[in-house]
Order: sequence, then C-alpha cells, then structure tokens
Amino acid sequence: MHEIKAAKHPKPKQLSDPYQRYGDELKQSILRKTGRDLNTAEFTALFCGSLPAGTYEESVYYLPDVTRYLASHYWESVLADDEAFEELFKKFLMWTVFFYDELAKDGIWNDLNLFLSDLFALATERFEVRGSVPAGRDHIGYFFLYFGEKSFMQTDDPLGTCKNFPFGVTDEYMARRFEHPASYVDYAWLILLTNGLGGFTGFHGVDHVRDSAFLERVKQDKSWQSAAVTTVIAEAEARPELMDFWSACLDDAMLF
Repeated sequence: MHEIKAAKHPKPKQLSDPYQRYGDELKQSILRKTGRDLNTAEFTALFCGSLPAGTYEESVYYLPDVTRYLASHYWESVLADDEAFEELFKKFLMWTVFFYDELAKDGIWNDLNLFLSDLFALATERFEVRGSVPAGRDHIGYFFLYFGEKSFMQTDDPLGTCKNFPFGVTDEYMARRFEHPASYVDYAWLILLTNGLGGFTGFHGVDHVRDSAFLERVKQDKSWQSAAVTTVIAEAEARPELMDFWSACLDDAMLF
C-alpha cells in the first residue's frame, strides 16, 4: 500500500472539537498516545467526516497513521462485519472529500489519491457472492461501497452498486487495473462498475468527482461484453449457486 508522508503540521497539543461533539476523556486519550497506538474509535473521532474532533491542522497530523491502520485491518474487519471499523472507513472517506482543498494545498492529495487507489485494489482483489434469493432481486455481493444500509463491502442492489464510487480512484487507475481483464474477478467487478455509470457522483458540489471515461468506453466495447458474459457464465456453470445472481446482474447490465 502507498504510504502517506508525514504531514507538515506538528502533533497537536489540543483537539479543538469545533462542533463540541466529543468528551474530554476521549480527546485526552488521543493526545496522550502516539498515532500508532490509537484505536478505531479514536481514529473515527479524528476523521469523522465534516465533524472531526480536531481542526484540519490538528487531525491531519494523524493521516499517515490512519491510512496505515485502514490498510492493515481491512480484510479482517470486512470478514468479521466489524461495524466500528466500517464507520471509520466511511467517515474517513467523507473527511478526505470535505478537506480536499486543504489536502491539495498542503501537497498531500497526490499521495492520498495513490493510497485510495491501492485501497480500491485491495477491495477488489476478490469477488464473492454471500447469497442470492432466486425468487427476487435481493442479491448480496462484495463491493466497495461506503454509503448504504449494508456493510461497506456489500450491496443488495446491482443497479446502484457504484452510486458512491470512491473519488480517489482515478480514471487512469481504472484503466491500469482493468484495461486487460483476464479473470472472473476482473470481469465480475467490471460488470458491476459499468452498471453504476451515471451514479458515481455521491457528493453534491464537489467538482473533482466524476464518472469514469474508461468505464464508459468499456461499456460500448462489444468484444469486452462478449468476453464478460462468457467468463461469468462459465464460473456460474461451475458453481451453480452463482447462477441466479449473475442472471440478474447480466440482465440489469443488458449483457444478455
């Protein structure tokens, strides 16, 4: 995973709690520790979307530590359905959007963008269907989704899979990751990603969030469509429990 360099700002001597949401005990616990010793709840307070315990300058000191923590605890937390880690994950991504201008001004944004791309690669290294209901469309599969009623790696709506596509994953990264799909996992994610086109911009008024031109091009490519159908159907034939899920997804994607 790409590592974030030390922030320009020094370790804070206080947490200003601009919105008066946090108790003194939590804030003092954070300040007494090194960044490597903070727990999920303490990181969540520091990077709580638009309502963090510190100002930008106070919280950003801990950015290298929170990104390291997210990367090292990612899969164990997903597979354990760790709701506290899920909240940290969601709030942190919101924080990066809210403080985009400050991060760019400090020269941190490019490194953070690379980290988020690596995190997306980690999130899409496997594709598993948790279950499917043959009589309807209540299908559940792993996905990188940071808003929704399900866990942050799940969705029960193939049509709405990407409505909050992570803005840190650039179009250039998408092309590097999926330009030459070669496996079931690659095609599985590409089908769901292209299904979500038109709904990626989940943050109103943030002009650096946009749909992927690469995915737009992929969706129009007939040879890719043929290979995608062939690959996922072959997997579903080998694993019949997947057939209902993929029949619905391919139908939604108009690939049948």
